[in-house]
Amino acid sequence: EGARFQSRADAREAVVPVDFVVPPSTSLVAITGPNTGGKTASLKALGLALLMARAGLHIPAGGDGSDSESEPSRVPWTRRVLADLGDAQSLNLDGGLSTFSAHLVRLQRILRASDEERDGNHGVVVLLDEPGGGTDPAEGAALAAAVLRASQTRSLLTVATSHYEEVKALAESGLAGAANAAVEFDAETMRPTYRLLWGEFGQSNAISIAAGLGLAPELVEAAEKRWRRQQRAAAAATGDTSFDDADDVQELADALERERETQERRAGEASLALDRAEDLHAEVVERGAGLLDLRTRLAMEAAETRAREGMEEALALIDLVDAREELDEVVRGLMPPGWTLDERGDAVPADEGEGMEDGPGWRSRRRWTPTVGETVVVRQLGGAEAEVVEIDGADVTVRLGGLVTR
Repeated sequence: EGARFQSRADAREAVVPVDFVVPPSTSLVAITGPNTGGKTASLKALGLALLMARAGLHIPAGGDGSDSESEPSRVPWTRRVLADLGDAQSLNLDGGLSTFSAHLVRLQRILRASDEERDGNHGVVVLLDEPGGGTDPAEGAALAAAVLRASQTRSLLTVATSHYEEVKALAESGLAGAANAAVEFDAETMRPTYRLLWGEFGQSNAISIAAGLGLAPELVEAAEKRWRRQQRAAAAATGDTSFDDADDVQELADALERERETQERRAGEASLALDRAEDLHAEVVERGAGLLDLRTRLAMEAAETRAREGMEEALALIDLVDAREELDEVVRGLMPPGWTLDERGDAVPADEGEGMEDGPGWRSRRRWTPTVGETVVVRQLGGAEAEVVEIDGADVTVRLGGLVTR
């Protein structure tokens, strides 16, 4: 009882005792519990105490029988202590061993040595750290259970650590001489207590430990949900109702919350996109208005230029005329066929009798009749331009915008 084990990393901390109280009828002990819970440390403490006692040394254990409350520590005599602890993987290119292969070679040697030492007293203690590891979990669990059964028949005591349910079930299945023990682990401080709880089996709590050691929260959450789904599926397959609907409801609520956050984020992004689109539309409208104003200014400038050029041309022509009679002659020369100037200087249709002295062909040269679709100047409308839409003899119908007159 009270065996002390202390690693160099914990040399400045308090020494923690661990009790191994194995009933005489027990020949196989499966120690289970979480990683970093002290399973391997307990194996090392037991093996060290056995080897020290075999060498005649005082063992680091309490209970020397000096007072009435403590009992002296008792350690069984053993011929040999056979242990498979740690990883014997090698990187040799020629004949190198993987983790699983290295453990398997050690297990073979241990079973062979146990068989050679087997006698009526079974003076061999076997210590195995997670047998069957490093391979497929299902096959590894079956292999571990078979090895432990074989070692139990060849040794005084076999103690093994494991996470496999099959190993935990050995004692529960009624195997004679098999017992369970679990290492105690403080989930709040994430530290082992190095206490062995006999008759119990512990959970691995790998996800909680990973969270305590700083694994990213989103990874921890994803792992826990996946583990719960696997547990519910396994429970449903066996008819176990320990996983009730509350787990499903909570998972659904979590999924809805994540979906809500996603939709809110998308709505925010859509709002920003709408604001950008509105800003772009306003910019396009502003630029379009600017371009339209520019086109208007250019058109007005072009019209003013044409008007100025026409005025300059008319003034230049007037400058060349010395008298009104000459000006009238110039204007008459610019008039369309069939039109002339009256005494006031207005443009009027040429009189049929006027200009007969010019000869018989004068009428055909001077007489002008508009055609449908042609643009004419209407004096009655203030000299406005109108479109000819109909000709009925001497009557001409014109359209000026929405106004039609004859």
